[in-house]
Amino acid sequence: MAIVTTMCPRTGKQVSTGVSLDRGAFRMLPATRHFSFHCWLCGHEHEWTTGCATLIEERDPALADALPHSE
Repeated sequence: MAIVTTMCPRTGKQVSTGVSLDRGAFRMLPATRHFSFHCWLCGHEHEWTTGCATLIEERDPALADALPHSE
């Protein structure tokens, strides 16, 4: 499984959308569909499409920067 990430337009940083999919399921999502999520980084609602999203494998160290951190 992989986590769908996209860029937060307010911070310019890659964030998790909270959606976990395998690559096959991600490819089956309609390219014209807009999905929304609450951004943990800036606190606002954002939209994403498959064209602006990236899949990051759950074991990829790059995912650590996209997930919420506990202080």
